[in-house]
Amino acid sequence: MAPRAVLVDLDGTVWNSYPWYATLLAATGNISESAALKHLQAGESIVSLLRKCGVSTSTLERRCAELALFPGVAETLGRLVSRGMPIGAVTSLPGRLVSPMLTGVALHGTFTTVIHAGNCRFRKPHPGPVLAALRDLGIVPSAEVLYVGDLEGDAQAAATAGVVFAWAAYGYGGARPASSAHVLRRFSDILAL
Repeated sequence: MAPRAVLVDLDGTVWNSYPWYATLLAATGNISESAALKHLQAGESIVSLLRKCGVSTSTLERRCAELALFPGVAETLGRLVSRGMPIGAVTSLPGRLVSPMLTGVALHGTFTTVIHAGNCRFRKPHPGPVLAALRDLGIVPSAEVLYVGDLEGDAQAAATAGVVFAWAAYGYGGARPASSAHVLRRFSDILAL
């Protein structure tokens, strides 16, 4: 059954942010790219790393156009929008990062709602962000809603919220979460669901 609405995580699902973050952090001279990648892969918060390395918001905003989307993301989102599919982004990133990043990759107007750490007091794996996105879209949680993410916390948020989870196997998660209903080898696999 085709989904009635699609929610997506951003880091590791829509955009390949780790290499970009690592380059941004290394430009400060306070950390190497490889060390920054290790910190990110170990789960350290990008907000914490940006603060420790002294990366200003204005520097981040200037470099957002260098952020890379995963292959097929823009085209797939465009096709979903043309079908009239309600689409929301659900991320743990703060809004002060999300907004310029979405603008930098030319996706700012794509999402009907963007739930982030600045407009939702809950963080994944709590279902609150997923439920907030559905409220914004005017949709009741059900098996007709798809949440796409790459980490176990995304899967837990989807399961607790009562929506179907699709694991972005190309992302940053190491193993398929047990509650995954679908495995996406590439973002465009959403179109076949």
